[in-house]
Amino acid sequence: MIETNLRWSMVDDRWPAGIMAAAAKVAAAALATALATAPAGADAQDDRRDDEMFGEEPGPDAELSASSIDRLERDRLQIGGLVYMRYMAQLYEGDEADPSMASPNLVEVYLDARPNDRLRAYVRGRLTYDPVTGSMFPLAPDIPQGLLDLMEAADSADPPGGSQQQADTVLDQLWIKFDVGRFLFVTAGKQPIKWGTTRLWNPVDFVNKARRDPLALYDERTGVTALKLHFPIESLSQNVIAVLLLDQADRVDKAGAALRYEAVFSTVELGLTGLVRKAPESAGSAGSP
Repeated sequence: MIETNLRWSMVDDRWPAGIMAAAAKVAAAALATALATAPAGADAQDDRRDDEMFGEEPGPDAELSASSIDRLERDRLQIGGLVYMRYMAQLYEGDEADPSMASPNLVEVYLDARPNDRLRAYVRGRLTYDPVTGSMFPLAPDIPQGLLDLMEAADSADPPGGSQQQADTVLDQLWIKFDVGRFLFVTAGKQPIKWGTTRLWNPVDFVNKARRDPLALYDERTGVTALKLHFPIESLSQNVIAVLLLDQADRVDKAGAALRYEAVFSTVELGLTGLVRKAPESAGSAGSP
C-alpha cells in the first residue's frame, strides 16, 4: 500500500508559499519510505504515527501555549486541513480474478476563528473520494453491515448517466465555545467528546454511539451534537463536566444527559461517569400509539 499525506494551514487569506513544491517533496519522501520500510504493527507505534501524520485533535478543551496566545492576538482566523492519499491493491494466492484495487482519498478542511481569548468558533468538513471503486463507505464505520451491503450494491450499479458516485462530504465538527465569568466554560454544537484513553477497549466512551475502529489509522467518527458545561476547580485539581446530548433529539424526551467528575489525588487520577439516554425506538414501535 502506498500512502501520501500533506498537511497545510494558513492564516486569514494567505496561502503558504511553494505549496505545490512542498507537496511534491512530501509525496516523494512518503513513496520512498513506503517502498523501503514495512509499517509497524504495535499500538504505541500506531499512535505516534497518527500524531505525526495528523497532529493532535484540536478539540474545544485544548490548552494554548504562550506562543499560541501571542499568535492569536495577531491572527483571528486560521484556515487549514490535510490531504491523505492512498492506493491499495490486493491479490490472493489461487484466486484467478484480477487483483482488487482501491484509492480511498481523504481531504479535511477547517476554519478556526478566535475573535478574543474568551470566544472561539470552529468548523471542520471532510471529503472522501475514491476514483477507482467509487465507494466511500469504508470510511463510515457507524453504518450497520446489512445496510452497508445494500448501499455498496446500489453504489456498484451504473446510474443512467453511466458514471458512479465517487465523492461524499460530511460535517465533522461545528461548535462555538465561550465562558461565563471565566469559571464556567460552555461549548455548543457538533463537537468531539472522547472520554478515556485506551484504544482497543474503552468502557467510558459511551457518549459516542459508534465505537472506534482500533484498526483504523485515525478516529473516523464525527462529532456529537451537544451542549457541554465544563466547571474546572483548579485549586482542588478537579473537573465537573455536564453534557446535554441533542443528536436526533427532535423532542425534549429524546435528549440525553451525561455527567463526568474528574479528580487528581497525588499521582492518582479518578474519574466517575454517568449517562442517561432514551433507547431508540424500533421500527415496529415507531408507528404504534
